[in-house]
Order: sequence, then structure tokens, then C-alpha cells
Amino acid sequence: MNDQTVHARMADLMERLDDDTQAGLPELQELVRDYTSSSQLKARTIMLAADIEKARRIGSDQSFQSEVLELAQEAAAELQEVEPDRLASRLARRQEARKSLAGRQIDDRLVVEAKGLGKRFKEFHLDNVDLSLRLGRITGVVGENANGKTTLFRLLVGQLKHDEGTLAYPEFGSPDPDKVKWAEVRNNIAYVPQTLTPWHGSLEENLRFAAASHGILGAENDNEFRYITERLGLTEYLGRDWSEISGAISCGSSWRAR
Repeated sequence: MNDQTVHARMADLMERLDDDTQAGLPELQELVRDYTSSSQLKARTIMLAADIEKARRIGSDQSFQSEVLELAQEAAAELQEVEPDRLASRLARRQEARKSLAGRQIDDRLVVEAKGLGKRFKEFHLDNVDLSLRLGRITGVVGENANGKTTLFRLLVGQLKHDEGTLAYPEFGSPDPDKVKWAEVRNNIAYVPQTLTPWHGSLEENLRFAAASHGILGAENDNEFRYITERLGLTEYLGRDWSEISGAISCGSSWRAR
């Protein structure tokens, strides 16, 4: 698809939205996702789709026509400002990403490197662990209970200080094990334990706090909170406490960990 085809699709979509706003939303989502660069526009599209679905479920007759048209106009305006070669580049990147996933090509950048890592407790020692974690890879750690898997994970995310060996985080600006930027590491790695420590308050309060503790405040906190809860389908559970729902995955997502 070339840039003229993209613009033609958007122009055709704008005409069809006047007749049937909601029927054109999936195509609008696709165009926004694939060809615009605004993360805010992408998030608003997802949240608007969630609002429309929620209204449908409760039997509301709200049309959302003005909201959808406004979003489409903003997307069309952004696409008009994009130079043809840049639009073609976005399409090429999208196609390459799909090809990469289909062909299982992997981004091989080194994220974490542990050498001879060890931690000593009174009755347990974790010794001599060598481990490299890279972007785009899934690494499984297998072992019996009480053999140190949780200790290892907590060492990697900076919750525990290692007694032996070295840790480096090249992807997060800390290639030197002696000069690790722990704040940067903790902001980019989410640790989701199997068993959560009981938390006080509602799920909403804790998600907002998790984002705020990583510097996402004010209106940005509101937007991030709503975006995450809509994407993960958590809106109906926001008033519940820890005994009623596990918020681990959503907590891990709410500060944009990589």
C-alpha cells in the first residue's frame, strides 16, 4: 500500500463515518495503529472503542459520532502532514515487524548480564549464576521450590543486593557493573511475583499509586490508568481489594515497563 492509497482510505472512511460511525471504527483503529506516530492518538482510539463497547453492553443509545469523527479528523490531519517517504517508511516498518514475527526474527540487544551472581542467607546460598537476557526472547528458569528462583529474580530487578558476582544492564545505560543506574533499571523492568503481598485500598488506588511512584502524575496518570485498565479489561474490578482480585499483571503494566 502506498501513501496515496492510505490517504484515499482515510478520505473514503471519513465519508462512511457520516453514515455509520461505529461500523467504521475498526478501520480507523487500523489506520491509527499502522500509520500515525502519536501514542496519545493510539491510546485515545483504544479507549474510545472500549467506551463504545461498554455502552453497547449496557444498552445505551449514545452514538459517539462526534467523538469518532473528531478522532478521525485528527488522524487525517496527522497523515496529511506526514511526508510521503516517511509514510512509506512507517508502512515498511509495519510490514517488516509482521515478517519478523512470522519468521521469528529476534531483536538481540542485551538487557541484563549476570556473571557469577550469588546471594547468601543464613540457611541458603545462591551461587555462581551466569545469565544473559535479551530483548525479544523468552527465558524460562526451571527448578524445584526453595532452590532460589525468586531470589534470582529479585536480584535481577534490584530488590536484593547480590553478595557475589556482577550485574550489568547495557540496554538501560548501565553497561558497567560498578555503575548501575538502579532507578532506571527499576523503571524499565516489571517484576510480577507469583504471590502478591497484601495491599491496602482498592485496585484503582493501587494502580494509580504504582504509576505515580514511577513519575506518571496528574493528567498523564489519569490517561495511563484508563488506558491500562481498558486494555486489560479491569474496569469492572477497580473497586475491589486484593483479596478479590490479583492486580499483579496490571501493576506491572502501569508504569510502562519494557
